[in-house]
Amino acid sequence: REQDYSAARVAGDGIDLLRELEGRQPFFLGVDMFDPMEPFDPPGADPILPVPLEPGWARVDDMGLDEGSLERVRELYAAELSFVDSWIGRLLDELDRLGMASNTLVYYLSDHGMALGERGMIGRPPRAHREVYRVPYMIRDPDGRRAGDRTEWHASTHDVAPTVLSWLGLTIPGKMQGEDLTAFFDDFTGEDDDDDRDIVEGPPGRRHFTSAIGTTVLAGGEDY
Repeated sequence: REQDYSAARVAGDGIDLLRELEGRQPFFLGVDMFDPMEPFDPPGADPILPVPLEPGWARVDDMGLDEGSLERVRELYAAELSFVDSWIGRLLDELDRLGMASNTLVYYLSDHGMALGERGMIGRPPRAHREVYRVPYMIRDPDGRRAGDRTEWHASTHDVAPTVLSWLGLTIPGKMQGEDLTAFFDDFTGEDDDDDRDIVEGPPGRRHFTSAIGTTVLAGGEDY
């Protein structure tokens, strides 16, 4: 049953915890949905990839996937995304129903992306490709500031802890290298910075960024 899947069980537990936390703010609640991940088995479908992909990725040719099979992989991945999104929606609906959405920061992001046949690969190849390192990254301000705006600023998972700490009014430890993204909201005037693109100005842009995927180091900037 759909309710037996790990993502549904985790989201259900998150909903139960929100009910327990009502009236006990402040709190910090982290919910890790696990999916969407291989074997790409949304409710009602048979898995199509081995569990797990070893060592996390494989070449399409080595797996013997023709174009029809590869399209089926993409369809199942999309279905798994929809399944997970629906349970995230239930969790956020409960936050709203309990009246806590107006004073709760929601930070939503993924840890990595997934190659679905791009460059002949499936999974999380240790390569510096956008499919792997470009992930959903959204922040919902309790007061609704910047609602619907987006930015091309290169945020990172390194920025999560400094941003959350700053929102709580806590001093950021000196050894943290991430950026405090509350700057995107503190300078908000109530109007878009750019009417044409809804691009939001934030902290000074990083001259470069570094990350790592497996044993591969990724470095880049705004122009490369």
